[in-house]
This record gives sequence, structure tokens and C-alpha cells, in this order.
Amino acid sequence: MSGFNLVDRKWIPVSYTDGTSRTVSLRNMLHDADQIWSLSVGGPDHELPLLRLFGAILLRSHAGCDDPADCWKRQWADNRLDMEPIDAYLDHWHDRFDLYDPIRPFMQTPGLQVAMRPIAGLLLQSEQFGRRFPEHLSPADTAVELIRFQSFDSGGIKPAALHDQRANGGKLMPPAGLMGPATIGRFMAVWPTCRSLARTLLACTPPVDQNGNPTTNDHDLPAWERGILSEEELGGTVDGMADELTLQTRRILIDHDEEGNATGLAGTYGRVVTRDGLNCMEPHCMWDKAGQYPAATMTTQLGKPAWWNLSNIHYGKRKPLALKWTANLADASEPVTLHCMGSLYDQGAKQSQLDHRSITVPAITLTSANTALLVWRTRMAVQAYVRYASVIAVHWTLTDSERLTETTAADLDRFVTRLLRAPEDDSFDTIARLLKQMGNDLRERYPMSNPVPQFKFNATLVDLAKATPDFQNETEKPREAAARKRGRAARPITRHGGMLPDETFKSARQAVDWLHEHGKPTASTTNLYIAVSRKTTAYGYQWSNPE
Repeated sequence: MSGFNLVDRKWIPVSYTDGTSRTVSLRNMLHDADQIWSLSVGGPDHELPLLRLFGAILLRSHAGCDDPADCWKRQWADNRLDMEPIDAYLDHWHDRFDLYDPIRPFMQTPGLQVAMRPIAGLLLQSEQFGRRFPEHLSPADTAVELIRFQSFDSGGIKPAALHDQRANGGKLMPPAGLMGPATIGRFMAVWPTCRSLARTLLACTPPVDQNGNPTTNDHDLPAWERGILSEEELGGTVDGMADELTLQTRRILIDHDEEGNATGLAGTYGRVVTRDGLNCMEPHCMWDKAGQYPAATMTTQLGKPAWWNLSNIHYGKRKPLALKWTANLADASEPVTLHCMGSLYDQGAKQSQLDHRSITVPAITLTSANTALLVWRTRMAVQAYVRYASVIAVHWTLTDSERLTETTAADLDRFVTRLLRAPEDDSFDTIARLLKQMGNDLRERYPMSNPVPQFKFNATLVDLAKATPDFQNETEKPREAAARKRGRAARPITRHGGMLPDETFKSARQAVDWLHEHGKPTASTTNLYIAVSRKTTAYGYQWSNPE
């Protein structure tokens, strides 16, 4: 087989608004984007990477637009993409979209000298094929899985390139001090989908940031416009949104047979950047309360309905850029589906959990302070109910409490969803009444003579109805400030080794935060703090007090 060019060959399964399903080429998909309802590519972990790739094409093809925000709004109003610049762009870079091009295969590294593995390595963390790992993949499936792999591949030990001096026994350890998982696997992802694929792409790819500045520039290039990754690039930053959306986190080379079916995979680490290297160019993530870093996925964020995360989305200085941009494009009452997805990786560098939830709400809900307030109060009320339940049912374990939090949130799902779609003046009163009744039912199941826990629970519901936190100005408090409050002066500590320049932190707690963000996201805070404060050599670094 001479090649498989994604611009012209059919490889993208889509569902049209008339109810039909087809497999189309990249060019045809963009031409028909106003008639397409959604992608049908196997799951949200396949959908988001493809939306990001298509968004990069949208950004680059409109790079010459004088007023990108107005250009996006015009296409939104027409409910169709402006295909003239897109066609010109695809024609110009046509050869770079060939999956099996001998010189520049799409999203791959030609000449990569890494041990070849079965193609099933591309699917180990994908649910599209279930537990069945085929011996070969069609070109269409290969293209979809390749794009997903670049966004979700786990960290861990990788085969090393032939002449990589950092290799040990032909193996390459995760980049020291940097996060191993690929781009989307690092954070809680959020993104909108709208009534057509055209509007979804426009909503998911903001051309301006929160300050109205362009999200792309002349140096911001997607993976296919960049040079070949001849060696692993560690650290650094992204140049803009097009770079971030197509970050080639792995160097990959796919082997195929004469029919074009993929049979083998060679892969190792590629462009891995630090979390702060993403800057503000990541449009599909929650941010921490200080607005500095994408919020990492945590077990407490998984297993809950999608509305549970709405208060996190509103909390702090920076809002998810794609959601803020969507609210700017859409009418207040236009329905938008909000997706939340998080991925957890275990100590064996395998994806242990992938959780996806969605909710359809009016566009104004994405930026409404009233929405954040209702969800925040509901979350606090659910947690108060769980504490009340744990006091009454004294034999419960922490696992029981976590499970009850999830089931209680699920029980409230339809009520909260209805209130978000059609708010009432006393929206939280509805939730409070439901939880109070659930508390009474629980008391009947676990009778006890002491009425104090129930009184405290009911009082908490009353207090929450009056509480109004400031979502706009709340920021994270520096940990070293808390240490000073307890009368202990924070002592600086220096990190050595790990193939990184020495760095001095103001306190051991700040060093622990750095490890969580860049190196050991699953390690416990206590163990990391002990390793740092006692100046051990654990976790790949040497710690000492500066001279």
C-alpha cells in the first residue's frame, strides 16, 4: 500500500443530524460539519483528542484573520465553517497527513530505532476493542488510536532508542521531574459539545484567551508543521494553542503490511513539557484555585455526576477557556453539553480508571455565579449528610463514606439537573428538603438516643442556605504562610539531581507541591514530606538545606 492520506481517505466515523452514520475523510467531515451531530469514534477518550486535532487545523487555517474573535462568531452564526481557508491549508500541508508516508508519516517519527512491539501496544489503555487485542488494525482504526495514544499514553518505562545515552539495558525511565502521562491524561478535562460539529469545533477552540489576546502566533505550529523529533525533548513550554492541542508527547513509528493494516508499533518518550509549560494555552482543563496550573485528576473528583464539578469550574481566578468562550458565542438559553473526564494511572504506569460524565444545560450556566453557588451548596450539603451518616452508622469505613457520597450525588442528579436548566428562587431549598428527608430515613434505620448529630446536620443545611462564598477572588493560600502561623519559620530546601538544574524552594511543603505537580502525583503527601524534610535521596532527588 503506497499510503493512507487522512485528508482524502475515509477514516472518521460520524453521525449526521438526519440519523444516518457514515465514515468520512477529514476534508469531507469539515465540509459537512454543519450537518454532523457528533463523532462516533468509540468513546470520549477518542472524541476529545480528535476535536483538539481538528481545532488546531481550524486555528492554523485562519491564522491570517485580522479579527479572530469576530471570524469565529460569524461562522457560529452561520452554523458552518469557512471552508475556503481550510481547503487551502489542507492542500498546502496535504503530504503531512499521510499515515504511511515514507518521509514524514503523520504524527510519527520516521527512522525511529526502537524495538518493534505488536500493534496491540497502541490499544492497551483503550476500551474501543474491549479486552480483545487484534493482531493488526485497519488504517482508519490506526489513525484514531494513534491520535488517542498521543494524548493518553501512560508514563512508566519505555523502550529506548538505539543511541539514547540515557538508556539502561535498552529501557528509558520516565523523564526525571516531569509528568509521564501524555497531555490529556495529566488533568481533569472539560469541554463543550453543541448542536452541530461545526459549532462544537468553534466552541472547543478559542481564538482568544481570557484577556482577549490571540491564543496562537507565528511561532505556534502543530506537530505536522514542525521538524522531525530527532531526540527526546524534555521540559520547555508550548508556543501556543495549536502546539498544545497537537503536542507529540511520544515518538512513534507504525509498521504495516501491504494492505495498509498496522502490525507493529515502535514508541518512546517525545515532547514532554512541565505543567507550568502549558501556561494559559490549555483550553480543556480545570485550573487550580490560584489559576496557575491545570488541576490534576483525583479520586475524589471521579464517580460523581457532571454537575458536581461545576463549582470547581467557577472557583478561583481562571475558568476553563473553552467553556468561557462557548458562553461568549452562544445565546444564553442555547443548550450546551458539558463533558468532564478524568484519568487515573496506577503505580504500574497503567491507566487504572477513566471516568466520563456529561450534562446538558443552557449556555449561561457555564459562567453563571448562581450555578456555582447552587452546586457548591449542594456539594457541601451532601458532604454534611455523609458525615451525619458516618456518626449514626459507626461501623462504616472510609470506603463506605466515599461510596455514599457518590450514591447521594447520583440520587440528587435529576433534581439538580432540573434546577440548573430552570432555576427557581429557592433552588437550594429543594435540595435541602430532599437531604433532610434522607437524614430522617437514615435515623429510622439506625435509631440512636442522642439527637445532637441530627440537630447539627439540620443546622448545617440552614447555614448553607445563607452562605455565599466569593468564587471570583478565592485563591489558594501559600502553605509556608500556614507554617508561620503555627510559630515555625519555613526553612528553604534545595533539590539536586534528576537531570535537572538545582532548585531552591522556600519550604519543604513547597517542594512537596512541586513533586506532586511534576514527578510523583500518586505518592502520598506524608511520604514525600518525610523524604524532603529529612533530606533523603528518595524519589530520585537529593535534598539539602542551602548553604
